[in-house]
Amino acid sequence: MKKIVSLFLCVFIFAAPVMCLTGCSANSDEDEIAGMVTGYFDAVLAMDFDESKTYVSGEADSFGRIYDDERECEYMTKVISKTSYEVGDVNIATSVANVSIKIVMPYLRPLGDERMTYEQLIDKIDSVTQTYESTILFSMTKNTYGDWVIAGTSTEILYNLFLSLDDDIELALFTEEDAENAVRSYIDTIARGDFTEAAAINTNYNNDIIYSSLGIRNAAADYGVDGYCAASAVYYSRLNYDIEFTEITEDKITMNINGYAPDLQAAMDAMMADIPTMSELYADMLEGMMRGTYTDASFGNNMMTRFGDFIQTADLIPFNRTVVVVMGTDGELKVDTGTGLGSFYTIEGDPQIQEEAMDNAFDILVEQERITEEEYQAIRDYISENTGE
Repeated sequence: MKKIVSLFLCVFIFAAPVMCLTGCSANSDEDEIAGMVTGYFDAVLAMDFDESKTYVSGEADSFGRIYDDERECEYMTKVISKTSYEVGDVNIATSVANVSIKIVMPYLRPLGDERMTYEQLIDKIDSVTQTYESTILFSMTKNTYGDWVIAGTSTEILYNLFLSLDDDIELALFTEEDAENAVRSYIDTIARGDFTEAAAINTNYNNDIIYSSLGIRNAAADYGVDGYCAASAVYYSRLNYDIEFTEITEDKITMNINGYAPDLQAAMDAMMADIPTMSELYADMLEGMMRGTYTDASFGNNMMTRFGDFIQTADLIPFNRTVVVVMGTDGELKVDTGTGLGSFYTIEGDPQIQEEAMDNAFDILVEQERITEEEYQAIRDYISENTGE
């Protein structure tokens, strides 16, 4: 009996270390794996990606690309700063293991109630108080040295989880408010008579009738545009309008400008019917012809300078135009007015109304001794010979 007991004790004594070694090995692996995951997450949350990659197989940490995109980096930095984690169960199967990790992140979905830019989203993350919990599995493998490391695919899952937080938010290059401000700024710029700045805002100014009529690209030294700018400034300063959005995409917003603007044709008719005004203009024109200083451009400029007075008092009529807002290559918002916001320079005066003013113009030139009687008669003879009048 003693011999049997002694044999049993001997077997127990030898078995105990084996049991201890087996149990200690399992606990050691779990502790090592939990420590690896903890070290990795602590490094990520500290934005220390040189450190985090040391826990990943082949150092293939997806967070290594975080600085490749400036906007994405700003977003990830905000999200990570409001994230916490908790390491859960560790399941080991020989040389692979899965770790359950509960991640608590900012809940961004409520921010998607309105369209916003990426910059606005990033600014608003600071004020988010709601949280979103997600549990993911991190895969672990053993490297050639027998040490546990995190699979690179798991870091990709975590990275994409952070990126997906804004999936329900409608992001755009700019907002409706930004687009509306760009259009109003454009119109205000014209209303100030600053066509150089207005042209910089308009991506399609080469096809806009207001610019082609002004001849801003005309290199002729005698071409003046002050009168055209002044008349346009009066017109657009009196424009009374609202904006209606008709199409909104991520990178383009189309809108209608609806309202009332001065009746340009009525203003032109009123000016042509104002004999004293037109007589003075024609007097200047005729004198320029005789002195060899006349150009169509200078006459048009002088006429438009006076035209502004009549635009100022003209009745308002319905106004409706379409304009598109996009973001330029310089990052600033631009407007595309197509062929222009209005048919400003397609108006014409009635030729029959001009006869009396022209007769008065001759009288003005003689009375003010700007031409001699001989010059006056020579012009009259020339007109009679060439027109039969």
